[in-house]
Order: sequence, then structure tokens, then C-alpha cells
Amino acid sequence: MRIMTRTLAFFLAVVCADIAAGQDITAKQLLQSYRPRSRNVDIETPKGAELDKCKREIVKEGKGSSWVVYGTAGQVLRRFADTDGDGKVDQFRYYKLGVEVYRDIDSDGDEAIDQFRWLNAGGTRWGMDTTGDGKIDEWKRISAQEAAEVAVEAMIAGDDDLLATVLVTSADVRSLGLKDDYATAASESVSGAVAKRRAAARAKVFGKGSKWMRFDAQAPGLIPAGPVSSRDLIVYENAMAMVEVAGKPSLVHVGELVQIGNTWKLLNIPTAAEGDQIASRSVLMRPELQNVAEPIAGGVARSPEMQKLLKELQDLDGNAPKPSDGARAISRYNRARAGILAKLADKAPTASGKDEWTRQLADGIAAAVQTPGGWPEGLTRLRDLEKSIAADPKRSKTDILPYIVYRKLLAEYATKLQTANVAERQDAQDWWLEQLPKFARKYPSAPDAAEAFIELAKNQEFQGKLDEAEKSYNEVKKRHPRTPGGKLATGALRRLQLEGKRLSLSGTDFQKRKLDIAQYKNKVVLVAFWTTWCEPCKQELPQLIDLHAKYQRAGFEVLGVNLDDSTAPINAHLQKYKPRWNHIHDPGGMQGSLAEQFGIISLPTMFLVDKRGVVLSRSISLADLKESLPDVLKGKGLAKGEQAAKAQPPANTRRRARNKR
Repeated sequence: MRIMTRTLAFFLAVVCADIAAGQDITAKQLLQSYRPRSRNVDIETPKGAELDKCKREIVKEGKGSSWVVYGTAGQVLRRFADTDGDGKVDQFRYYKLGVEVYRDIDSDGDEAIDQFRWLNAGGTRWGMDTTGDGKIDEWKRISAQEAAEVAVEAMIAGDDDLLATVLVTSADVRSLGLKDDYATAASESVSGAVAKRRAAARAKVFGKGSKWMRFDAQAPGLIPAGPVSSRDLIVYENAMAMVEVAGKPSLVHVGELVQIGNTWKLLNIPTAAEGDQIASRSVLMRPELQNVAEPIAGGVARSPEMQKLLKELQDLDGNAPKPSDGARAISRYNRARAGILAKLADKAPTASGKDEWTRQLADGIAAAVQTPGGWPEGLTRLRDLEKSIAADPKRSKTDILPYIVYRKLLAEYATKLQTANVAERQDAQDWWLEQLPKFARKYPSAPDAAEAFIELAKNQEFQGKLDEAEKSYNEVKKRHPRTPGGKLATGALRRLQLEGKRLSLSGTDFQKRKLDIAQYKNKVVLVAFWTTWCEPCKQELPQLIDLHAKYQRAGFEVLGVNLDDSTAPINAHLQKYKPRWNHIHDPGGMQGSLAEQFGIISLPTMFLVDKRGVVLSRSISLADLKESLPDVLKGKGLAKGEQAAKAQPPANTRRRARNKR
């Protein structure tokens, strides 16, 4: 959604100049000079002779004052307000039939619009410009209907940035608490959005001149907390929209929308509806979910006993204790919840229903055990559950057994760490690193085997055991190539083998301009992967800024690669530190294409590239950079310290970045 760039200061300057010159700015001039910064805002603007009959006056309001423009019937048309009395207009308000329907806001006094609000009959949208680039880049509030409208308008305008504001992101997937395949499906549904948008936009329904008409959908549904998500989700399953094309109505398939706080996001790229048959593209409301929410197969309905247990579970979760209630209350809650889930698994009428409830039981117990004070005795319950499944001739041969075993291992590891003194923590770590390959080799086809080998490889890499790490990454790449873990492993192997090779790296900056490492010819370049939440990145940044300033004229450059999921905190970060170099931004964050391309498992990660574009180091530290840079700029090799230091920095300095992954 593009915004006009005229500054608010211009408004004040015009008014003051006219007053100083003895001239009175008219209502007509105000009406003709100022328009909403956003497109498609329906406001009341008189035409022709009525413009000359409009009036304006200055109204004192609290600390500030407003220029108010009235129509011929005495209705308010505009109100340009200085709300804090600092002599600057900070709100531009627009009306229809005397009621405010839209407002442009300068919230920080920098004379630039940064908030955009639709009000009353105008709607509920509340857009934010967090980067200062004149565009809405995220929504603080937006309804499902308005999100669909924004998406369709973006398709018609070919505006990928605008479309991105209403598509789910990896951060959204995490905030929704989506589990396993559902998280993967949600991410994949909107991945490659630019290419998918361009392919879908070839349809006539998105042609030039097409206009939004209305949102068309059944009432939203609620997916209860369970196998899909850790919390209740409100979802429109198969939403449609009507657009006008050459004076005739046409259908657009919007697909699935999900509520995220005060906003709604799309899980699909809008497409033209083909004929009368509308194929469902549901990501969350899939028929197989009914095996859990309604554990039925072949028409087997929930028994009264199942219904009673489900009601007990719902009531229990509705009164879940808060952290402030103490460990005993939390432990009682976890124990009671496990009891209900065990009964649901036992009473489920189908094998798939039993497995789904058993997974929930194992997840709940493991999470409780890993939470200090949550339920220490839960580990015994997990061990008993493993024994009972292993003793079942049928269920022991399915994926449910390794699912439970892996969660038991996670719980055991957490228990060892919680009870270990300083000297014993290394023993706990050694035990964990022994269990991971044992599990993965015993259950090679289990989905958790990929995660086990990834965790093993990460630990091996942090300890500097690179040959062992490569073997572990190769195991995941070989056995689970299409999983997120398999893709991460492929990238990690590429990163570990970078030294001595020409680096290929490209993307777009925060203003969507193309950036490529190839643009830095005859420069020594430090490629620095970073985020605003990475504390070591922030701690090292002032030193890196000084180093860049000292050696820039000698041919040293820095190319940042930002992996924040959201652009919201980036602008403030850049304003605070003011690094004087370019940044590639990957909106996918630690799950994005660039993080995947190089298997980034911790931050900061820095590559040093020589003037030929060849990687000298795939993991250089700031200390080694300071030592080596003068010689590298002269065409010499790295300092001996860096040549010897092939291991990553200690894992404890990178824990937060690893957890984000």
C-alpha cells in the first residue's frame, strides 16, 4: 500500500506563510491540497461550486488545536490536528457524512506518516510503516474481510510487498502453535509467494481495471487445541471474494484465513475461481483432522464417555494455572491432564484416534517434565507409556513407539540437567550426545530421527568436531532430504565446505532493491548474518562499525544478512547503531531461504571473502578479523590464529540464536 511522501511540515509551512502574508488559507485550498495517504479510501469531497461554499475554522482542543473544514450542510469534512501543541500537525482526519472514516498519523513527531487507520464505517484496518519507506509493512489490526480485500488489491496491482503483509509468516506459524505437518504445510503454502502471485495474476480476474466488490464466506470455524495446534484457532476455511471485471462480477478463491491476535492472515495466494467447482485448499481444516476432534472412522460417532472426557479436558484447560500459582498447582494440573488424555486414548474407537491422543499425552508429559517444577514424576509416566506400547504387537510396529521414545529422551535429558551440579552437567551432555545417534539408527524412518541427527550435528560442530558433524549432517541429508532438517543439513554441509570457493550470495535489501556479493568487486567483504534479537551481534556491532570506518578506504566492506522474521524492530535498530553498509533481508528469518542455503544454526555467523570473491573463512570471529584484516587487504592470507581456529565459538554464547532455529 503505497503512501504519498509530502511531509507534514509542508502543511504547517503553507498555513504559516499565508498568515504571515496577511492571506487566509481557504477551505477549498485545504480540500484540494490534502488527500489520504492510502489508496481506496472513501471520503466526502465537495465538487464544483460547493467547494467555494465550504468553511474552515481553528478549534482549540486540549493542548493543541485543529484546522476544521466544514461542508455546505455544516458537516465536518476534514480535521488537521496538532494534538500535543508542538506546532506541528500530527493527525490528518478525513470524514464522510460527518463521521471520521480515515486518519493519517505521525506518532513520533518526525514529520512523516507512520500509522494509517480506517475508522467507523471506513473499517477496522490499522496499518503501520515501521521502516520509514512510505509503505504499510504490517497490520496492527485488520479483519478477515479487509485482509482478503488487501490481498486481492495486491494481486491486481502486482504489489508483492502489500501481499506479504497479509500472508502468514514463519513467526505467525510459531505464534499459532502449529504442530508438525501443519506448521510445515502452512509455511509451504505461502512459500515462493512472488512466483505464485505472478503465476496466479495471469488470470483475467486480476487484470487492469478489475475492482474489489465484496467478501463471500461462510461463518468461521474453531479448531480446538489438539493435534493441529497447542491452542484454539479461528479459521475461515474456503473464503471467496467477488471482483468486477469489465463491468461483470467474477469470483476469486481466497482460500483459508486464520486469526492472529487482532489481525487475520491468508494461508493461500488468491487465485481465479475456475467454473462452478471450487477445490478446497485447506491447510488447517483438513478432513483427516476429524479423526482427533471427532475420532470417527466409517461413521463411528463419539461415545457419551468420550464426550464426557472431552468436556473434562476443556474445563481443565480453561482453568489452567498461571506460573505465579506455583509448582504444586502446575504439577497437579499436568498430572490431571495426563490422566484425562490417557483415558481418551484408551476409549478412542479407532487406531488413528488412539495414536493421536497418545501423541498429545506424550507431548504434554514431556513438556511438563522439561519445565522446572512442572511435574518431575512425569518421567516415570513416560517410561511406563513406552513399555505399554512396546508390549503391544500392533502398535509397537508403528510410528507411535519412536514418537514416545524420543520425548522420553528429551524428558530424561532435561531431568539430568535440572538435577546436575556444575561438575555433572558435562556428563549429562555426553549422555545426550550418545542417545541421539542410538535413537536415529534404531528408528531411521521416524520423523524425529532427522531432528536427532541435526541436534547431534549442531553439538559436534559447536565442539569443533567438524568431521563428525559432516557425517551427521550427511545422515539427515541422505535419509530425510525433503524435511526441514534435511534442507538445513544440506545447507550446513555447503557452509562447512565454503573455504577456498567463490561465494554466491544475493537477495534484496529493506527497500526491495537487489543486492549481490558480485557487486563488491576488488573488495574484501565480511558477510555478517545477524538479527535484532541476537545479543552477541549487538555487543560486537560497535567494534565492527569502527573497523569498517578504519579500513573502508583500503577496500574493506561489510554486507549484512538480516534474518529477522518481522521488519518491525529493524528500523529502530539501524537508527540506534547506524551501521554504514548494505543489508540483505530474508523475511523467512532462521527458516528462510538464505538461512537454509548456508545451514545457519547460530548467530552471529560471519564469512570473510577476499578481493577475488573467494571465501577465506566461513566462521571468522571479530577478534580474528581484527588481527587478519590488514594482511588480507594487502593480498596476504589469514593470520595463523584464524587458520588454526576452525571451531565455532562456544555454544553458550549462541544459545538464543540456536533456540530461534
